[in-house]
Amino acid sequence: MKRLMIASLAVVLPALVASAAPNYNLNWHSVNGGGENAAASASYKMGMSAGQSAAGEATSPSYHMGIGFWHGARTCFCPCFGDPFCDGIRSSVQDVVKTIDVAFRGVAPVFDQACPREQTDVNCDGSTSVQDVVKEVNVAFRGGNAATEFCQPCP
Repeated sequence: MKRLMIASLAVVLPALVASAAPNYNLNWHSVNGGGENAAASASYKMGMSAGQSAAGEATSPSYHMGIGFWHGARTCFCPCFGDPFCDGIRSSVQDVVKTIDVAFRGVAPVFDQACPREQTDVNCDGSTSVQDVVKEVNVAFRGGNAATEFCQPCP
């Protein structure tokens, strides 16, 4: 009876663990030539360079990860871009209100010392305007994706 129970657990337990695991898929990719390559999905974006099979940043609304030995070598790193309160939640209600205040009410824009752009200038045209408000609202309330709606603040 004890052997039957152990055999049953050996069959059922892997299926239970597999069904409880989050749905992540981390594939390995290698860039063996020269130049730069970028990989992106709806939630993640990663830049890579030759000599380093995975380098750059991987980000989503919930996570930010620096990858490779070249990460941080750039002079521009904007973790709070599109998140003027820098609370880790991009395009929250507070961020939309701050973008409206900067665009229409003359409130001073917010800058991160390492970032060359206003944190509310999400289309990177040089100033916070109605277009930035529209993009923030789209991401905050209409299911838009900051990775595709917002520009890349670093040159």
